[in-house]
Amino acid sequence: MVDLMDIARFALERAVALGAGMAEAYLSAEKELTIEVRDGRVETMKLARDRGLGLRVVQDGRAGFAFTTDLTRAAVEEIVRQAMGNAASTAPDPYRVLPGPAAAYPQLDLYDPAIRQATVEEKIEMARQMERAARNVDPRVKIIETAAYQDAESEVTLVNSRGITSRYRSAYCGLYVSLVATEGDDSQTGFALDYRLHYRELDPRKVGQEAARRAG
Repeated sequence: MVDLMDIARFALERAVALGAGMAEAYLSAEKELTIEVRDGRVETMKLARDRGLGLRVVQDGRAGFAFTTDLTRAAVEEIVRQAMGNAASTAPDPYRVLPGPAAAYPQLDLYDPAIRQATVEEKIEMARQMERAARNVDPRVKIIETAAYQDAESEVTLVNSRGITSRYRSAYCGLYVSLVATEGDDSQTGFALDYRLHYRELDPRKVGQEAARRAG
């Protein structure tokens, strides 16, 4: 797996080598999983990944920015040149400087490893439990349009030439269900969702029951 910190430091080294007075690299990598179940069967499973590098340089009060989703060294060198070129075309500002490091940073509870550790089958079963719970509340619930589990995790790295070296990870998980309750010619829709930072806090039965009640 590509180390974001190594890429950030390489980008700064190249920017300084090309004459940047100050430089800052912001990298992010994200992964999102969505599982949709209908009638107990997996209908859709999608895993999406996204990553990118944003580079900001300041030279003689002139700022330039460039971005890429290609994290190879050749691509990083290219956006360094782009950022330097963009800086050359902007008006100078003597007060334009990059921030330095803070004395301390707050420690936030943003990443639960249980989200990654849970198996795909366990996540599928959560969606199934939610679907079953909705049907058990009210026999009028005839159609479950979507019962889905979703999670995402991201890593952000920020490094600059003034001494900031920071990274953090975050993740969330959630459930949502959309259904229709019918009686005669009358039909009502119900929808419920719940998103959490901690995997064990998800309650699929509660979400399914809430959607069914809203359609009742």
